[in-house]
Amino acid sequence: MTDVYASRAELRALVGAGASTDLDTRLDWTLIAATLWVRYKVGDDVATDDTDITTPGTLTVVATTAAKHAACLAAATRFWKAPEVPFGVMGMGDYGVTIKTSIPEAEVLLLGQRSDFGFA
Repeated sequence: MTDVYASRAELRALVGAGASTDLDTRLDWTLIAATLWVRYKVGDDVATDDTDITTPGTLTVVATTAAKHAACLAAATRFWKAPEVPFGVMGMGDYGVTIKTSIPEAEVLLLGQRSDFGFA
């Protein structure tokens, strides 16, 4: 079982994935990636996370703050749409072409949610 901050049905409705179960595995991996991204951004330890799913339907939606839930859905939507839309800013610098990516609509929701700041 893998814990996530939002349900497959919520993400399916947001991205317009339809009712077909053909996309369940992609939806699940997108939710896992988004949840891990939120956990990383708020300072949770994700390096020891043992995330593994083998079949759709093994996700467990866990209770969390409304901000983390909304940020998870915003990040999941961004991850889902990434192949279709060129998110990020591309520019030229001293080191060649660079692309800066962020998820500002999700990051603003996580302000004040950080619990670990990386200090020993």
